[in-house]
Amino acid sequence: MTENEAKNYIESYIKFFEKDGIGIPSREPYDLAISALEEIQQYRALGTVEELRETMEKQRAKKPVVNKYYYFCSNCGARRSIRQKHKFCHNCGQSIDWSGEE
Repeated sequence: MTENEAKNYIESYIKFFEKDGIGIPSREPYDLAISALEEIQQYRALGTVEELRETMEKQRAKKPVVNKYYYFCSNCGARRSIRQKHKFCHNCGQSIDWSGEE
């Protein structure tokens, strides 16, 4: 069952009892459950925990690997994906730390 299916089930359950005039003792637990399901959906829209960790790690600037002719991204190893003073690798998006480089 998905979050949307669960929300729809709860809402139809409430409507069923309200329609028949039976009512339910308290809507608060149902409203809380619906709110929690909506919050879960918002978090899932952001991505998985692993995807978020990877994104956070790419924001931590890393020094480039330097040889005689090229700069290499220390994250993905791509050659020529960065030039001096670029803030990010054009291949993987890793933030680049140029401090100490001339």
